[in-house]
Amino acid sequence: MDSNNLDSAWLRTRNRYRGFVVWVLAIVPVVYSVWHYWGAWSTFFGALAGHWMFWQAIVAYLYDKTIWPGGATPEDGKAVRGGVMAFAVVGYMAMFFYFF
Repeated sequence: MDSNNLDSAWLRTRNRYRGFVVWVLAIVPVVYSVWHYWGAWSTFFGALAGHWMFWQAIVAYLYDKTIWPGGATPEDGKAVRGGVMAFAVVGYMAMFFYFF
């Protein structure tokens, strides 16, 4: 298979499931924060803010928008946007270990 066929298959799959991914990534930290940080309000809202900051980068990548203000634009290419996306996914997952 050439690169164009792989890209188009990836894009079709990404576009098919991106709405589901966006909603899951938005709801899971709310449920987790309610379960884990209820009552410790500064930690509760800090964890949500951190999750949603990285969530915004993931959504921007999925919808081909600029990732973070002044960040990776769609014209920057796959490598730059992929690197920023990888950073956002690692940051999003690391927020689940956000303990005080």
